[in-house]
Amino acid sequence: MFDKAIKEKLDLLIVHHGLFWGIEQTITGLMYKRVSKLIKNDIALYACHLPLDAHPVVGNNT
Repeated sequence: MFDKAIKEKLDLLIVHHGLFWGIEQTITGLMYKRVSKLIKNDIALYACHLPLDAHPVVGNNT
């Protein structure tokens, strides 16, 4: 998906599931490869799954 976003010269990629889940983590290995592709190509990533789950009206984890 990231390679296609780069090929299409996107500025923003909107996804359902994000790369990070709750805890702060060091970005290394495969995660570094993924994140660095976006950074090097100036592509922002917006993931809406976790914010929507926590929403008091439309979420299902409240």
